[in-house]
Amino acid sequence: MNPVIPSSALFQQLDGFSRTLQELSQALAPYSDCAEIQGLRQLSQTFCEKREDFFREGRKFHLAVLGQVKAGKSSFLNTLLFDGEQVLPRAATPKTSALTRIEYAPQNQLKVEYVTPEEWTALRRLASSPMQTPQVRAAREAVELARERGTPVQDCLAAKSETFSFSSYAELNRKLDESVGDTGILTPIVKYVTLGLSLERLENLSVIDTPGLNDPVYSRTEKTRRFIELCDAAFFLSRCGSFLDQNDLALLTMYLPGKGLGSLTLIASQYDGALMDEAAAPNGLDGALQSVRPLLCRRASAAIDKAVRAMTRSGASHKLITLLSACRRPIFVSAVAQRMAHKCPEEFDPLEQVVAQHLWPEHAPSRGELEEIGNFQEAQAVFDGLLAGKEELLRQKAAAFVVTADHELHLQLGLALRAVAQRLDRLLEGKRRLDIRQEELAVQINALRRSLSGEFERYLAPLDSMIASALLRLNSIVTKWGDPPVQMELKVLSHSRQISAVQLAKPATWFTRK
Repeated sequence: MNPVIPSSALFQQLDGFSRTLQELSQALAPYSDCAEIQGLRQLSQTFCEKREDFFREGRKFHLAVLGQVKAGKSSFLNTLLFDGEQVLPRAATPKTSALTRIEYAPQNQLKVEYVTPEEWTALRRLASSPMQTPQVRAAREAVELARERGTPVQDCLAAKSETFSFSSYAELNRKLDESVGDTGILTPIVKYVTLGLSLERLENLSVIDTPGLNDPVYSRTEKTRRFIELCDAAFFLSRCGSFLDQNDLALLTMYLPGKGLGSLTLIASQYDGALMDEAAAPNGLDGALQSVRPLLCRRASAAIDKAVRAMTRSGASHKLITLLSACRRPIFVSAVAQRMAHKCPEEFDPLEQVVAQHLWPEHAPSRGELEEIGNFQEAQAVFDGLLAGKEELLRQKAAAFVVTADHELHLQLGLALRAVAQRLDRLLEGKRRLDIRQEELAVQINALRRSLSGEFERYLAPLDSMIASALLRLNSIVTKWGDPPVQMELKVLSHSRQISAVQLAKPATWFTRK
């Protein structure tokens, strides 16, 4: 496919928008740690990458298959691309799944890229955290799975990536099971895989089977996010059993349409499961066929209309509204029923036997009955239409490249401004509460001061009197200590004189004096 060559006018738009983003990034550099501008920073970082990818030589048409874990993405692709043969393995757990890219290659090969030593070290450090966040639990599970399965971690880290050739789908399936399968030996340490197949219908096409976005290995989540950013068209799968739940709507409205998609198709997968739930009613399969599809169509229309109204109020672009509006009419498919249509009843596997027994309890289903429920002809027509019109879609995308990016920039600026305004309101409210509290404390402090002043006066008055008395006494003592010393002399004189001759033993002397 020839690369999209920008016209001089488009080149000027691209160059001017790049300068605007650069100036904006420089202006916001002092606030790089603020969460409110992370979307703006991400937009600035990815725009150049998207520009270089889109206008590069040999650029492929990117078609993504998206949806929640267990939505049936791998089964959908196996039926759409490989006539129902199980080439892609069952979806791995959300903690260990890896992105799978399917492209044309002259020789059949599978390239497996492993996480780096730094990424594995960060994963183990996260697994050892005492916290109980989903990311920490996922990291523990990945590390534990690597230990239980005997994953050759050091060999994989040293190799960085490996390329394997295969001559049959059976051989490919074994290697894929090892790399991205539910019980794969290498699965816990694989970042993503690229499957190259010698199929002409895949020329100039890159089909991306995406895992969930809650991977504990940041690089894997970032890789998935980057591929979604680069996609040109997408099939979005939602299980009929939980059709367009809140998680589906969040992914559908927040992550996909604003990223430059030219086409978005809603697939109601696992249609057979919804029919089995209703076929147990008295009207059987006929009643289920008449009730299930209209019910889910009404649900899709109501959910999409609500999302469209919300996005219109937020200033979403006309193109975005058009893309989302197309999802009002989902395509109902059953990969199981489509696979059964190409088998004899004796060849049904256990799951297919259960489907046959519930939907056709009285007779073996015909190929026409199975294909009616499988309904892959409609999905195939959309796929073939995308392939036939991919160059026109890319030209339209090129023409709207700057417009789409500019609209996303305005959305991000609006989100940032609202977040900053909310943060400012919270700060002002906090300041108002602090001012009120400060006034309350000032009143309390003044009252306390007055109370303490009276108490101090009452207790200090006797103390002042005692201090004054003590000072007087001290002054008196100091004064006495200051008089000149008095010289005193003591003499002892002895003198005797007899005044009476009375003797007690002689009464005759009692009344005589000398």
